[in-house]
Amino acid sequence: MAQVVKSLQPHIDYSVHSIGAGGDPYVKTMANVIAAQAVKKYNPDMPGAAGLHTFVKSELQQLTRVARRSRSVLQVPERSQLDAFALAKSRRSFEDAHGREPDMGELADHSGFSLKRIEKVMQQTRPTPGEAAFETDHEKDATDFTPEAIDYVYHDADHVDRKILEHKIGHNGAEVLPPHAVAQKLGLTPSQLSRRSARLSLKINELEQSLRKL
Repeated sequence: MAQVVKSLQPHIDYSVHSIGAGGDPYVKTMANVIAAQAVKKYNPDMPGAAGLHTFVKSELQQLTRVARRSRSVLQVPERSQLDAFALAKSRRSFEDAHGREPDMGELADHSGFSLKRIEKVMQQTRPTPGEAAFETDHEKDATDFTPEAIDYVYHDADHVDRKILEHKIGHNGAEVLPPHAVAQKLGLTPSQLSRRSARLSLKINELEQSLRKL
């Protein structure tokens, strides 16, 4: 893969310079990532398939959006840019090995980053809502969750419940998704997601009450 991407470098550099981002290390890094992803997606056996160079050039059109984000008023610190790139690489490595997306706990183990560092990087690259976003159809009043209670439940949960916590409240900096998207992503029916969410809500509330008593 490294050799293929290296052979595509003139096309990658051209795409970067064509949008005026030649001096932006973040855009340059993302251009290489997009090119590598394009190589993985490329299928020369598809009817009417374009050549690899043409296909990669087409995929690199995404760089306009990447550059726009990079030039936004809230610039992401360079350290976080590099960490975000390392996390993305580690996430892809886990997916290749296990055939599914890791939860944040698994990503921490696989990447060597702490959960706190992952959360900080995610928050600097994506806005994250508060815990109040974790509402279920059965428990609308379950919004006063303490971070400690959520952490306890998260670490004891299975992979599916961890992903529910991540995508419903942005726990550990994960991307928040609407309920139908969470259900689809995890292969759950809406009722299964609702039951699991209600069970998690109850556990967090019980732990929160215990922590308050302590």
